[in-house]
Amino acid sequence: MADDVNYPDPQHNHLPRTDWRKLGELKLQAGSNPDGSVESWLTHILSDFSLPNDLVNKLLKSMEDAVVRVLVPNGTEAQLEHLEIVVLAPEDPVSQGKTWGFFRVERTSTGSGDDAPRGHSIDYYLYLDRKPGEHKHTT
Repeated sequence: MADDVNYPDPQHNHLPRTDWRKLGELKLQAGSNPDGSVESWLTHILSDFSLPNDLVNKLLKSMEDAVVRVLVPNGTEAQLEHLEIVVLAPEDPVSQGKTWGFFRVERTSTGSGDDAPRGHSIDYYLYLDRKPGEHKHTT
């Protein structure tokens, strides 16, 4: 199960000086059993979006693969203590007639001392695919 799940307040989840807002944050500790918790969390944070099932399945597969890759020791790397997954979306996600996609940004923190926690974070950015010359509509 996830040790720390954060569902930001919709009124206060805008990231300053960006057009992105945080939909949710999930932190898994090494050795935890996230059986089903990633899917449950992802379903919850995407409930206000009408995303195609294939996109949601690709997101889920990517996240589940990351859990195994990062938190299951393989003997060649030092064990990481946690994995943090964050999902962000455009501030104004008008999705009518648009195609959604995502990209991810991964970072590993090694800490500054021997006892500093070693962790890995993955930010997933959902975006609307626009045709060339098409601009974001503002209201």
